[in-house]
Amino acid sequence: MSDAAKTTDWTPDGAALPSGPQEGRIYLLPTRSLADGQPAYVERQRTWPKEARSDGLPLEFAMESGNRQFLSEYSSGPEFWEVALAFVGPITDVILLAVQMILLKAGRDVGHSDAESLAHPVKVSIAELTFDGSALRGVAVEGTGDEVLSTIKGIIKAAKK
Repeated sequence: MSDAAKTTDWTPDGAALPSGPQEGRIYLLPTRSLADGQPAYVERQRTWPKEARSDGLPLEFAMESGNRQFLSEYSSGPEFWEVALAFVGPITDVILLAVQMILLKAGRDVGHSDAESLAHPVKVSIAELTFDGSALRGVAVEGTGDEVLSTIKGIIKAAKK
């Protein structure tokens, strides 16, 4: 098995981006849409920012509480987990830690061990933002959790050169 995940360019939905993002914060973006097209979070994502902050990671919802919608999914779980994040600045180790925490949390929520969680198929989309909230660039990484984390490490290493 390859240790590199599939990487593609990604442009986030402008309606899902935070208004006036602040440097040093990571924003959790919605990954679903309601029937009317409005961006929505998946119900299991409801606790992720609070849990991340308790672990010292500056994760918060991109959408303000009055505009936040959650979609309940009733099944044994998706074939793959999907996470979308945005932040001001380049991809750093803090983003890597946030992705790892989210993947492990998603796995624990469905009874997986950490090893099973990191072997699960995932899609992680990451957008770099300007201070006015527009996206500079974005990347989507698909593979197992381990492959995605390895690929993000490579992106960070390449950016430091």
